[in-house]
Formats: sequence, C-alpha cells, structure tokens
Amino acid sequence: IPIPYSHKNNNTMFGFAASNDAEWSNVSPFASVATAMLVATVANHYLFRKKTKWPQVPWSLPFVGNYWEIATPENIVHKLHEWADKYGGEHGVYQINMMGVDYVVLCREDVNLQVQKQRPRKVYRNATLRSAVRSVNSDGLFASEGSNWKQDKRMSGPALNHASIVRYFPSIRLVTNRLVEKWTEIAKDGGIVIANEEMQKLFLDISGLIFCGEDFDTVRASGTVSAAKQLKSVGRTVIFRMLSPIWYWNIPLIGQYLDGGGFAINGLTKFIEEVMEKFDNKTNNEGYTTFAEKIVSMNKSDSDKLPKQRMIGNILTMFNGSTDTSISSMTTSLWQLAIDETGLQDEIAK
Repeated sequence: IPIPYSHKNNNTMFGFAASNDAEWSNVSPFASVATAMLVATVANHYLFRKKTKWPQVPWSLPFVGNYWEIATPENIVHKLHEWADKYGGEHGVYQINMMGVDYVVLCREDVNLQVQKQRPRKVYRNATLRSAVRSVNSDGLFASEGSNWKQDKRMSGPALNHASIVRYFPSIRLVTNRLVEKWTEIAKDGGIVIANEEMQKLFLDISGLIFCGEDFDTVRASGTVSAAKQLKSVGRTVIFRMLSPIWYWNIPLIGQYLDGGGFAINGLTKFIEEVMEKFDNKTNNEGYTTFAEKIVSMNKSDSDKLPKQRMIGNILTMFNGSTDTSISSMTTSLWQLAIDETGLQDEIAK
C-alpha cells in the first residue's frame, strides 16, 4: 500500500510488500491502511521534522509530543520553566510539541517584546488557543484579534490605567490584612501554611473585589464559595483544551461536558451576568471601585457598544487571567524568598 509523503523538495514513498501466506489473507485492508498511516506518521515525526534556529525539546513522541513529560495541566508552568533553564538560555527561545502541534516558547524579556510589538497586525494567537478560550465564554481581550481586539482594548484600557488601579488599593489592602492576621495567629502556635493554597485564596478574594465587587473571603472561610470552585475548574478546563488537538468542545449538545467543564462554565457565566446586572443601573462612571462597574458604565454611554457576550468575555478574561498569573508570580516569589541565603528575609522583616 503506497503512501506518498511530500516535504518541501523531498518525496518519500512508504510501502508494504504483498504476501500470499494464509496468515496474511485474513488481514483487513483497513488495518493495513491504518498501519501504513501509523508508520508514515512516526516517520514524519522523526525524519522530516522541520529544523529551526532555536533548540527543540527532545524526546518528543508521535501524537503526544512532549506532553507526556507534563502529565497534568497543573504541571505545565513548572515544566516550561525547567525547559527554559535547560534549552532557552542562548536564544531566549525554544520549541516544544504538544499533541502534534509545535509551539515556540519565548523565555526572555527582550525576545518577548520583539514579538509583542508585532501584535495584532503580524502576530496572531494560535487558533486552538482562541477557540479554547472562547469555549469557556472568555471571548475578550485575550482571545480577540483585529478590530475586535482594538475595541476590547479601548474598553478595558481605562479600567486598568494608573488612576483606576489606585481605586482598587483599599480592596487589596483589606484582603492582604486578613491574610497577615491569619498567618500571625498561625505563627504564634508554631504552625505552618501551604503557600500556594493561601495565594489562591488571597488573589481569588482580591480579584472578586476589584473585578466584580464580590467579597468571597476565602482567606478566612473554612469552606469554598461556588464561584471560587467554578473559577478553578474553568482554569483547568481551558488549559486542557488549549493543548487538545481536537476541538471536541464544539460538538453540539455534549461537547462542553466531555471534559467536565460545562457545568462550571455555565455557573461562572451566570455569576458574571448577575454582576453586570447589579451595575447596569449606574448612570455614570464616577466613584466606581470595580473593573466590571467601570466597563459596564462605559459601554452604556459608548456609541460603539460591545455585545453582551463580549462584555462577559472581558470580565471573565480579567477575572481568570489576573487570578492565575498573580498566584503563580507570588508563589514563586515566596519560594525564592524562602530559599534565599543572602539575609533578604531579615532585611524585609526590618
């Protein structure tokens, strides 16, 4: 069964010899074709993979690529950092393969800035990433391109400028003080805290207040509020979908529920709709203290209004994105502080 394969100027033919043996006579032609395709795919992966100017992470397997080393979505950030230290030092760039898709990872600030300057005219987000983000109803600034990106940026920008951020300080101070009081009491008894779990609570509470005006107070609560559980579930879902080679979430009726994310997405979307409704009666944007309040007010008075779904998408984008990145940054900072041997801990304490 000849399987032609073309790569640039190289044409390679994979073939299987025929056999008259009885043991081969019962082999299904479908099995033969599947075997040929499998061999072609493996050969393509190892023999014809495009060479690049930057390092490629080795041990990439057919179909799954380097994903087998990550194991779970929660481990992806740790693994990206590990690969950056190992392969990204010289160029600030390295390449990985995830489920058959090649990704170029930028791990140095100057390289990242070069690429960011080309957005959104020359550099576009990966189509699977955009589809995955939109599938969790976060169709906002992070997933948009072209004219939609400009419109989303124009709407979100004023709510994130310096004057606006100053308005969020009281909420940040309130939640941070709660955490300090909690840790102080634990320290009196010689107890310990799980830093990454505490950072999740800290930034979930901060994001709830500054983006939606909701005080979850998970820092002091013994249980977990539904919106907090839904946010965590949606975050895991979107990462899993970003790495999927198949857009299964677009399957009618059942697609959103195949990975268990559908119910959390619906719950979180309903929560954001209720937040928007709460601020919808505002007649001006003076005296606002939340991101949602600001953009809802601006959208009401804007001639080029964002549709409801994009409003929900922008609020969810900020809610999801700020929580995840802040947790990662602060947890890493605490870890570096914990292992520091230069006296930095004593200096900060003073």
